[in-house]
Amino acid sequence: MIENVSIWIGVGFAIANFLFVVSFVLPTTIGGVTINRISYGLGKFMEKKVKGISIEFGVLPISSSIDMAGVIALDEDPNHEWKSTDYRGQNFIKQLLIVLSGPVIMIVIGLLLSLGAGLSTAIINIALKRVFLTIVFAEDISTLISFFELYLTAATNPFLAVIGIVVLIQGILSLTNLQMLYNGESKISLALVLLLLLLVVTIGLYSRFIIGGFILECLYVLLGALIAGIIPYILILFLVANLPITVDDFDDVIDSVLPMEE
Repeated sequence: MIENVSIWIGVGFAIANFLFVVSFVLPTTIGGVTINRISYGLGKFMEKKVKGISIEFGVLPISSSIDMAGVIALDEDPNHEWKSTDYRGQNFIKQLLIVLSGPVIMIVIGLLLSLGAGLSTAIINIALKRVFLTIVFAEDISTLISFFELYLTAATNPFLAVIGIVVLIQGILSLTNLQMLYNGESKISLALVLLLLLLVVTIGLYSRFIIGGFILECLYVLLGALIAGIIPYILILFLVANLPITVDDFDDVIDSVLPMEE
């Protein structure tokens, strides 16, 4: 059973990161903001240009990022005039909608999948609490695994329950992209702190899994992500080819990194 669950988590990674890309590309395009690069997966093995946008595909679809024009300006001039196709060229409300649309869409989809799997809101809340306590190292991994055995037993559809919680957690973690609403040096500093935090948490979780003897489970997660990632590769190419997307040459990044454990 644990092997199946690990593979399902990997599938959840692939789906969650695909949803991250879609839920940011759509509002960004509708808002008329330039997209320069879309990255789906770690360990780049292929890059393709569609409508002037670089689309990078990685071997393992456990992370994704979108590069938009005018997100961060390291040498920002207070008198700089942003273009109408720059993220920073939009008014605050439009910036907020672009940043929030992705997380909100993913949180809603994650909740619907979890509820559709026969789980109550109380169980979902407990699951989220257990996961985040583990992420901040306030709870042992074995406690989380023991809980999820009960979590899956409570679900009428364990597969949907796993996918739902992974997408839900991805959506919540994507709220860190609210740092894009900050301006100047404080914004840049916050972005670096958030990325460093995600890096430390991810490395920490990998280490705890390995030390805890869950190496095989990690491999099953990666296998599930690899298998499920094939379809999103095709869908992302189709999405970009069929949307009225504008391009520019300014590289800024918003990142999505979901720790292995979820």
